Amino acid sequence: MTELQGAAVVFAPLFAIFGVCFIVFHQHISDAARRAYKDQGRRIGPQTQSPGLMIVGGIGMLIISTVIVPYAFTNVFPPPPPQ
Repeated sequence: MTELQGAAVVFAPLFAIFGVCFIVFHQHISDAARRAYKDQGRRIGPQTQSPGLMIVGGIGMLIISTVIVPYAFTNVFPPPPPQ
């Protein structure tokens, strides 16, 4: 097993779990981040840690977790030829 395959075995499930949690708990995560910003005295705008941002981040993590496994274990994305 190569280093990339080992990393894929470890990180793909973790990214998938975090991605699902970001999607499912997007409102709770957003509210917690806004409270933390408010407690620190930072400005809170309409786009500060918006729930939509949490959903987009979760979808991105799910995409990464599904792409890294075929990349690591198959020749779907072949390496560039040596120069």
